[in-house]
Amino acid sequence: MLVLNRATGTWQDRRFRELPEMLRPGDLLVLNDSRVIRAAVCTSSGLRTQANHVVTGRVQVLLAEQMSEWEWKALVRPGAKC
Repeated sequence: MLVLNRATGTWQDRRFRELPEMLRPGDLLVLNDSRVIRAAVCTSSGLRTQANHVVTGRVQVLLAEQMSEWEWKALVRPGAKC
């Protein structure tokens, strides 16, 4: 867990089990219960784009949001090729 000292701007690498001793009266603790889906795909074979171009080499695709049954918003690396 990374801890920011707002007064000095320095970071500390701390363990989560140390959290209770770091909290002071009046501190605000915000919990994030969002879920992360395992949606990263890597390929080293050809990938065909919508413009019918074939991209060769390693391509990483991170599926970010499902739009419909077969359509996703995605982050692609290298994006310029795809």
